[in-house]
Amino acid sequence: MWLIRGFLRVTETEFKLYLREPQAAGWTFAFPVFLLLLFMLIWGHTPNYVYFIVPGLVGITVASASLHGLGVVLVAYRQHGYIKKLRTTPMPPVIFLTGLVCSRLAVMLLSALILILIATTLFGLEATSIAALLGVVLLGGFMFSFLGLMIASLCNSVGAAGAVAHMTFFPMIFLSGAFIPISLYPSFLQRISTILPLTHFIRLLRSAVGGSHEDFTVSLMVVLGFLIASIFIATRRMRKMEMV
Repeated sequence: MWLIRGFLRVTETEFKLYLREPQAAGWTFAFPVFLLLLFMLIWGHTPNYVYFIVPGLVGITVASASLHGLGVVLVAYRQHGYIKKLRTTPMPPVIFLTGLVCSRLAVMLLSALILILIATTLFGLEATSIAALLGVVLLGGFMFSFLGLMIASLCNSVGAAGAVAHMTFFPMIFLSGAFIPISLYPSFLQRISTILPLTHFIRLLRSAVGGSHEDFTVSLMVVLGFLIASIFIATRRMRKMEMV
């Protein structure tokens, strides 16, 4: 029972700490809303554009909260000795990591709900199934969370983790079809796009809101493949580094 209470306390504390960080909270909540309003002001006259841009913004927010808000933060905790100090307490490190991941998942869900609420209220978005959409957010959140943990397990400093997170995140913003339809890319960029996890995550999100009628089976398999691979690599590396 005390492990459950510890897990809940870690989740609550990390969630509050994230919200109290102006840069992180602003990037996760305010900036996506700003982009939504900006893009709808520019291209909102295009039919069904809201069904294109909202999943793209949700996907980018989830990836950012995982790679930067989880992977880099965990490296900072390790670098400052928090993980080592945690080993002197009764709480197993895996409980702390689980709480940290769940706190970021809560942030992702809240950010997605805010975007959906604004898009529904102002721009007529009618998601076919909110439950399915939030389920996809959770799936993608788990995948990118473990990718963030994998980055944390491969880097020894905050600077290195930040650099790797940037190099992973920013190319995906432009190559995943979040803002520009992939069909408009040159053929070689289209091929690169198909191997990116964010591309397939956004496709799943667009299917969930009814903005895409593509077969999402391939995208689902790719997301699950990245999830399994990142879990395997992250857990092995963390055990080797005695982080769990």
